[in-house]
Amino acid sequence: MKRKHILPLAMLVGARAAYAAGVSGSIGVQEVYDDNIYRLESREIDAWITKIRPSVELETVQGSGTYGLLLDAEAGIYSQSKQGDDDYTDYRARGFASWQFDIRNQLEVGLQHVKGHDDRGTGRGDVAFDKLALVPNYDEPDEWAANRIGAEYSFGAPSAKGRVSATVAYTEKDYVNNDPSTDLLERDDTELRLLGLLKVMPKTSLLLETRWKDIDYSDDTTIGVRDSDDMRYFVGVQWEATAKTSGSARFGYQEKDLDSSGFEDYDATAWEIEAVWSPKTYSTFELSAFRGADDSGDALSYVDNEVYSLRWNHDWSSRMTTTVFVETAEEDYEGGVGREDSTDAWGFAASYLASRNIEVSGEYRYEDRDSNLAGLDYKQNVVLFGAQLSFD
Repeated sequence: MKRKHILPLAMLVGARAAYAAGVSGSIGVQEVYDDNIYRLESREIDAWITKIRPSVELETVQGSGTYGLLLDAEAGIYSQSKQGDDDYTDYRARGFASWQFDIRNQLEVGLQHVKGHDDRGTGRGDVAFDKLALVPNYDEPDEWAANRIGAEYSFGAPSAKGRVSATVAYTEKDYVNNDPSTDLLERDDTELRLLGLLKVMPKTSLLLETRWKDIDYSDDTTIGVRDSDDMRYFVGVQWEATAKTSGSARFGYQEKDLDSSGFEDYDATAWEIEAVWSPKTYSTFELSAFRGADDSGDALSYVDNEVYSLRWNHDWSSRMTTTVFVETAEEDYEGGVGREDSTDAWGFAASYLASRNIEVSGEYRYEDRDSNLAGLDYKQNVVLFGAQLSFD
């Protein structure tokens, strides 16, 4: 059953922001070569993809309030496809408003409307040995529209011993094509987050955090089967520019209670780590680590994820920057699927500021997945070159 979308009220915020607003934007063009666009184990199909990416942002400050509007889009044009058309046009409209009532009290609200897609071979198309022939209604990518409304209230001055914040959000995601096969993917999420920070050193704080998410799938034929409540509890530390590092580390526990007795509930340790080390002002290392469970792209199971990544960013000059990265992920599919994946990726990128407003860039990425289920392994090489023109 399709339900009425939340109105993209971001346009109302944008109408006010347009008054005396600062305007900035860009338009970028990329040429991408992908030697395995459907992530197949054999009979791979390669293609050149042209991506066009315009964006514009408006922001203004009036009194104690800051108002903004972001509009961006991406069009992808494939040189070839198989059994259909893989071209797409995605866009996003996001409006926000924040108010600093005094040094202790701050409120921010945001509204977002996104029209996106799932590349064929991902999402529900990731579970079949032959991702084109065995997936129903799959002559073009699955397209969806998502609307999100959220608000965050923060109490506590930046220099205060303690600070707290509360965040609430509601998101609905509806698929707009390839039905009825995509109906089971439609969902509504209601989220609540409570965060407390206690300063123990001038630039270091202990944190306590609780997150709750209610996931409600809207397909009438499976109501209650895949719905769940997700709770996460964290303790950790957050630091800023301490010994040339900054970041946060959260360690805790996750409970995922599914409404259906046919699915086993999930209870396990969870962690989230984000850290940046800057041995030099022009060279930084970024480390991230994550462990937790999320619903899978086919919505028929959930996945216990363990992901690690490391990036090295180096400014060779005021114009030239390079990045080297490596990533690894372990995915254990729950719900009786019996699937376990291990994915490794690495690559490098470079960007050059040809002038104040023109940047050229290139990137290479290699990805290799090994699955215990036959037919789900793949290897993928992606090369891209691009240029971006910005204005402000």
